[in-house]
Amino acid sequence: MSFEHAVEFPTCWLTASHALFDVARLAPGETVLIHAAGSGVSVAAIQMAKHAGATVLATAGTDQKCERALTIGADHVLNNRTGDVAAWARQVTAGAGVNVVFDHVGTALFGPSLFALGIKGRLVSCGNSSGDQATIPSLGYLFHSGIAILGSDPYRPDEFAPAWATFCTGGFPTLVDSEFALADAAAAQDKLARNDVFGKIVLRP
Repeated sequence: MSFEHAVEFPTCWLTASHALFDVARLAPGETVLIHAAGSGVSVAAIQMAKHAGATVLATAGTDQKCERALTIGADHVLNNRTGDVAAWARQVTAGAGVNVVFDHVGTALFGPSLFALGIKGRLVSCGNSSGDQATIPSLGYLFHSGIAILGSDPYRPDEFAPAWATFCTGGFPTLVDSEFALADAAAAQDKLARNDVFGKIVLRP
């Protein structure tokens, strides 16, 4: 295992694998909406979902990140700062809505995520980068559609081996955005705060 793999795999690939497959039960042939396509965990989620036979919709905050998401497996992309996420997801799925939403953004996209889901859809949350508070915009839509809101608990040690096997057989690239010396951690944090990242930032001792 390379240093880059050791840095990226537990935090990104295991988190994505657990949320998508162990919690949300994403199945081949289903449609998944993945937010924050430029983040390390979403880069992993896009590739794993595509490898599993799902149709992948991805959103990001810039057109450039959307274009890059297409190169790693996303089938459809949207700039979520300029587009209507729920309406777009409905349009792409011919009105059906997606089966799964993979979200670690939280507050900013919670409402659109809910309305992007179709009947019996599952919203799996594994983060809250835009805030910890969220309001369900329509309880009626939630219960009439049979939607499940799922929290992705921490992955278990026994999940490491099968996730690693999938990673090794899938031919997935390690997407490291940039590397910094540990002494330059403040500069790395500034880059992350600017959201100027596609993939993972690596700090080297």
